[in-house]
Amino acid sequence: MHSETKSDLCQYDINLRFSLALQLMGVGGEHAAILTSFLDLPESVKWNRWFNVLEQYTHTAVEEVKVLSQQAAVEEEVLETINDDNYKVEQHKLEDDNPLHRIQASFDMGWQVRSSSNKYGSPTGHALLIGARSKKVLDSIVYNKNCTTCNKHMALTGSFNRLQKHYCLKNYEGTSKSMEAAALVKMLSRAPELNSVSVCTIISDDDSNGRAKAQHVSNGGKLAIHVEEPKFLAGPSHRKRVFARAIYNLASAPVKVSKVTKGLASHLKYCYGACVKRNHKLSAIQLSEKVYDILKHITDEHDCCDSAWCYDIKAKEESKVYNAPKEHRIDKVKDVLTYTQIKKYSTNTHVSNKWSIATIRSTHKRTKA
Repeated sequence: MHSETKSDLCQYDINLRFSLALQLMGVGGEHAAILTSFLDLPESVKWNRWFNVLEQYTHTAVEEVKVLSQQAAVEEEVLETINDDNYKVEQHKLEDDNPLHRIQASFDMGWQVRSSSNKYGSPTGHALLIGARSKKVLDSIVYNKNCTTCNKHMALTGSFNRLQKHYCLKNYEGTSKSMEAAALVKMLSRAPELNSVSVCTIISDDDSNGRAKAQHVSNGGKLAIHVEEPKFLAGPSHRKRVFARAIYNLASAPVKVSKVTKGLASHLKYCYGACVKRNHKLSAIQLSEKVYDILKHITDEHDCCDSAWCYDIKAKEESKVYNAPKEHRIDKVKDVLTYTQIKKYSTNTHVSNKWSIATIRSTHKRTKA
């Protein structure tokens, strides 16, 4: 801990472990100084500077491990895709007759500063491409709109002239929201060259900008003609969250606006999730018709219900009687407003989205601990 030079500071294993632990927690030199001071360690103030030295020193090693890990994940994903008999994916070849394996993956992006509604102001964002079968990270991108060294120099001199040589973290120009589409296009474009794979299917949320950019240039997108245009599928968990958010907003509204209770909202969320899980192979329009059966379910019409999520049908099959809680049922004659509000979201959840639900399942077998 008393080291002054870079070589002395980085040769101690405890220093490197301490730095990596702080990075994993998402904190930096300022927090390192506070922690070492609390532990009554000497020269705790210097950790503001020491942390930056250690971070730069470990950066190369972390990058190498990341690349190797992602390459191994891609190989595993390709192997599982080829051996998956339930969901066959047609494989292609390059012009030199080398294989170009087609895989399916999930994509999403996160920001360090939480977004609110349509406001995205985070200076940094990270995007991940995850294998649909292996559930492992195949590719990753971190975008940063700021660099402290560049910003300080600009504030002091008013220009970037005579800027000292440094490791600049800034690698993105544009809005924070546009990072998601840019990251998706970059991952799709470099996949054939990096790993000899083509991502033929993307499972994601409702980001229409990403879907628009992930098309060939001739179709108004950003993909080169030699890169395959992916097919987009909706993530089941995301579809469930979208539906639940709308219903819970009704439950949180004043009684004059909505009479949907939190108990009814919770029951609708459960029924919706079970219905999607049961019918995930259907098209968006067909699935929307199945979701509409949930509306009939809460009005005590169970002709189209499924025993997978309807306790009334399940009890009937077992020759039992099920008395549903009052808050799980509504009268469509007396509660016209409630019926109309729920009907709106039950019928439009999938038709407005027009994306089929992803049907791919992990090929890993779950083991009990």
